[in-house]
Amino acid sequence: MASTTRVHPGKTKNLGKVTIEKQDDDGNWVVVEDFSRYSRRGSIPHATSSRAPISAPPNNADSVGATDDLEIPPGYGDIEYINNLELTFTNPFDPFSPAENRYTFGALPQASGHDSVYLDSGLQQSPNSIFNSATDFNQLLLYSIANGSALVHKIPPEGILEYLSRFGDVASLMIMLLKISTGPISTALAENMFQAAIEAKDKKAVEKLIATRILDINSIVCTHQGQQYTPIERAASLRSVDVVELLMEMNADVNKSLLADPEDGGALRNLLSSIRTGEHVDDEVVKLARKLIQKTSYVHPRILKAAMFIDDPNLVYVLASNLALYNHPDLWTSNLFRMIAMLTDEALTKIMRQCFEACEKEHRGRCLIEYGKMIDWALIRAAVHGHPRLVDVILARHTPYRSYQLFSAVIRGGSEHAIQTVLTMSPDLDGPTHSIEDIHWTYRHRTDRDASTSFSEAIKARDEQLTNKIANAGALSSLNKERRFELALAAAVETGNTALVRTLISRCKPLKLDQMCLPLAIAIEQDPIQEHVAEELIEAGACLGIAPRTRIDTGTSPLFAALVRRNRKLVHILLDTDLTVTDGKTSFIWKGKETCLLLEALHWGDHMILDKIRQVFPFAAFLPSCGSTELLQNGDEELFRGLHRDGLLTTRGLWAGLQTAIRINSLRVATVFLELGALVDDILISEAVEVQSVELLDLLLQNTPHTSECVPREFGTEALARAICLGPSGLDLVDGLLGSRLIDIHSPTIPYRDGTGVRGLKRDRNTDDCATPLGTAIEQCRTNPQYGLLTIRKLLQLGVNPSSVASCAYGDDMTATSQLPLLLAIGSKNCELVDLLISKGADYNAEAKYGYKRTPLQKAAEAPSLEIVRLLLAKGAKVDEAPATYSGGTAIQLAAISGSIAVACELLSHGARLDSPLPSKGHGRWPLEGAAEHGHVDMIAFLWKAAQMQGVVFSPEMCAHAIELARNNGHGGCAEMIQSLQKESKPASLPQFAGYTGVGSF
Repeated sequence: MASTTRVHPGKTKNLGKVTIEKQDDDGNWVVVEDFSRYSRRGSIPHATSSRAPISAPPNNADSVGATDDLEIPPGYGDIEYINNLELTFTNPFDPFSPAENRYTFGALPQASGHDSVYLDSGLQQSPNSIFNSATDFNQLLLYSIANGSALVHKIPPEGILEYLSRFGDVASLMIMLLKISTGPISTALAENMFQAAIEAKDKKAVEKLIATRILDINSIVCTHQGQQYTPIERAASLRSVDVVELLMEMNADVNKSLLADPEDGGALRNLLSSIRTGEHVDDEVVKLARKLIQKTSYVHPRILKAAMFIDDPNLVYVLASNLALYNHPDLWTSNLFRMIAMLTDEALTKIMRQCFEACEKEHRGRCLIEYGKMIDWALIRAAVHGHPRLVDVILARHTPYRSYQLFSAVIRGGSEHAIQTVLTMSPDLDGPTHSIEDIHWTYRHRTDRDASTSFSEAIKARDEQLTNKIANAGALSSLNKERRFELALAAAVETGNTALVRTLISRCKPLKLDQMCLPLAIAIEQDPIQEHVAEELIEAGACLGIAPRTRIDTGTSPLFAALVRRNRKLVHILLDTDLTVTDGKTSFIWKGKETCLLLEALHWGDHMILDKIRQVFPFAAFLPSCGSTELLQNGDEELFRGLHRDGLLTTRGLWAGLQTAIRINSLRVATVFLELGALVDDILISEAVEVQSVELLDLLLQNTPHTSECVPREFGTEALARAICLGPSGLDLVDGLLGSRLIDIHSPTIPYRDGTGVRGLKRDRNTDDCATPLGTAIEQCRTNPQYGLLTIRKLLQLGVNPSSVASCAYGDDMTATSQLPLLLAIGSKNCELVDLLISKGADYNAEAKYGYKRTPLQKAAEAPSLEIVRLLLAKGAKVDEAPATYSGGTAIQLAAISGSIAVACELLSHGARLDSPLPSKGHGRWPLEGAAEHGHVDMIAFLWKAAQMQGVVFSPEMCAHAIELARNNGHGGCAEMIQSLQKESKPASLPQFAGYTGVGSF
């Protein structure tokens, strides 16, 4: 007789009992666990018989009072209250027995607000079933958790436990049962509940599930967004401190990783990778990281780099110390400069000593040669940050390549000890121009202000004695070499040392006028402005050679600095000197915004200065940009017309002005730029759609030239895709675009799925997913079915081909997968849309070839959608069409992968075979393998009996591969089910396929 276990609530009002009973060989129920009395707190209704289906809790006078409570003995977790629940498992598992004989989750009271739950499934003739009580839904939900069905995939894992908790301690009772139950179903249920508990960060549930002893926490696989993790990896990435600590106590392997690159995995790496730059991190997370370090076998450099983003020097120190001891060469490539800026001199000194000692012991000092340049630059950065002890430790083992560079660094660092140490090395006090910035090592674009000399550093440090020492060593006599005069003069101006400014000007013979631009700009930029110094520099001839180094990223322009500071006197003086014409065209970055001379003058509003600028720079152009938004919003029409009359608005300037007007949603300003001759293109049309302005869109379409009857390829296609993605709120925009007949409605584009778009984002049609307007509209049917259908009908009426490619997606390996409109429609599970496309000529038997990976029927089985499968079969779709050569699958194979028994039954009843055709060459799976790989334990049992009916035998090799796939993906219950069925190996009768609608058919 089949062994059955049940949980049975008692009847006594004040001393009621909850028992766990098992049925012996004679059919008698034997109590194996007896829980203690109720105290008064929660409502626990009378239990009903476990031998009959339960639809509603009985209203029995003997039920426990409304304030009764349950007290649970040690070992069963913390259970606060239990609603009437009866749970029965039957073993061995029979997928064709009535559902209530397999799983009976009885008489859970209806929760407020959950009296009717809508569920898209394949249980009935229609895919839409209404569950009129929470009991029905909970029974199905718990079954689905065990079977890994699509129902669970529609619910966020962390939401499952939260939902069940509304009906009392259902999860706790289920966990109690798992402690004394064995078999594939129990294992599958425990595995999936465990993953849900991890996602929910529910320590109690995780602890209870581990206590069942069913699970191996180092073998379970947690999947998130297609990526596999170990439980402790996933808990760490969620920053679930309590759960990670619990798993560590249970000997979870913190070093194991399921990632493709193990160096990116492990609990510590996942914890640190979850932290964003500049994010505040709780103390508990930092403490957890320290605990993980102690159990991490190897601290990879990437882990140290990730830790740099956490504002916790102690954590970085512990990681760096570990790296120095066990893999010191990696320390040199682990963002060493950031570490030098973060840690104290004492901590860095300890780490460096460990590193050098390890190198001498393991490599006999080879690292000092191999990483010599890196060590040299680490020495410079240590000096800059004022770490004298670290400087001493490095100098004891390493001779700097450029002593003058180190001398500049120690001067900036301000450590007198370090300065005296370097002076004992007799450095070149008058060395050439160099850099001591981080940016120099990283080879990023450098600016004019990154260069340095020991003389200029001493001037900035205001160390008169050291300045005189360097000057007497030859610095004053070599001012005309390289940029030494410019840097020394700039340092003197920055420190307000007027006397030194005059000395430098008098000593530099001949005077290098081209090196006075930067000092002059610095004098004007100072707060307060050093007007008298600026005038002296101008008097000395600073404006006679102002051309060099006026870059967009430096803002090294005296005239621009004077305009920004609104110094009328200096502006007039500078405009009356020999300015280079490039000053009028150059853009500058000021306070994070791009600007130019004309724009600053316009913002200032001084018409006299504006006239002088236009006089000095007659060919300068005004390019409206993001920095001109305020000007465009507040300016009058005559201002722009005047700029246009004077030739200051080029064709590009007019276009940019119109673009800015659209972005600020100003119909008035847009009209002005159109009147001035701005040309409309599809980029501007897309901008109008993005701001969702029907008026602006109509204005642009009216001013779009009609060159021919043939619409240019992709003209306005992106705008149409954006409008469609806006949903119902973009319907007027869609109508306007389609009604203009100016838009290419056939070509693909890269859609903006959120309806907002990303300005300036470089997109590559060879690597980015793209879709036609029809494909974009079909995707809208997932969230807005009626709106999507309306838009699709409009596109079809305008001549869009329902059998042309609707989208193309690129995988991680850059292989392209094309989708027909019918395939996209099936993916949306909209049967009405599928029928519409077929009626318009879509091929329901299109082969899975040449970029298409699915036939329509295969796609419907994969979705899965029983209603669409039946529709396609009724139309004459081929049930056993061959799969795509790579990454394909037959309809029955994909149904097994999806876990839909109802779809599998429908296909089998129409002649589908389990042994043919062969799976795809690449990533192909037989039905049994697919079900095991994706955790569908019920499907495995079903396929086993279906194979018996067809006379098909699953070979030992196939079963072994299926077991391997199941275990690799954390589905131990599926592996156990296959092993159990292999042992039984006895014939079993199979009902008619068409009549089977077992629970779990999704």
